[in-house]
Amino acid sequence: MRRLPLAAVRVLELGAAPAGAYCARLLGDVGAEVIRVEPIARRDGPDERRLYIHLNRNKLGCTLDFSHPCGHDLLLRLAARSNVVVESLTAGERERLGLTYEAFRAARPDIIIASVSGPAETSISLADVATGTAAAGAVCAALLLHRHTGRGLRIEISARGTSRTPLLRSDPHLQERPLFEPVSHPDGQIEEMAGLPWRFSETPAHVRLPAPRPGEHDRYVFGDLLGLSPQEMAELEREGVIGRRDA
Repeated sequence: MRRLPLAAVRVLELGAAPAGAYCARLLGDVGAEVIRVEPIARRDGPDERRLYIHLNRNKLGCTLDFSHPCGHDLLLRLAARSNVVVESLTAGERERLGLTYEAFRAARPDIIIASVSGPAETSISLADVATGTAAAGAVCAALLLHRHTGRGLRIEISARGTSRTPLLRSDPHLQERPLFEPVSHPDGQIEEMAGLPWRFSETPAHVRLPAPRPGEHDRYVFGDLLGLSPQEMAELEREGVIGRRDA
């Protein structure tokens, strides 16, 4: 049997938000070794148990009281042997428990931390699925960056940031972040649109290009990448194989 794409990646997961658990599940589905850290005193009803079963397939599990000094030390030792930490703790919990990005970096300088914020609920919403999916994609992008540079980073993603609704424009959290970006189009129009739902600590991630006009980059795609001459492109244009090239 062939190895799955993330078979060489170990992910440590902690926190109660379904969005974070869904992110880690997707990573486990494509081969990552996901270790979910559970609180010792967990007691689930039938609804919570059903959600737990669906969110935590393809994972390993352990119980640990990381509010205890020994448990805290064990958690950081696990982080030091992991490539990625997916956590859905609140800012207050991170500070109180000593599980900040800086604490994880002290354990492993090239660690990738995905902070996935969302409500800790007994059901999973479409927003949770969208947030978890976007977070998993961002983790994969961070793993590619690590492969080329050896650097880790922190990813921040919020369930509110993955909703595409006009009411969110007035949300003070998203205005401060900010979520919406002005984008200039070739016709001079400036459109304010939702930016990327994640934020990287080391590398900026913004809307870099507006939507292209038809054929705008034909010269690059067919000329620079495929090596076609201007004469060849002109002939293909006359034959209707490619569209009209941008002047």
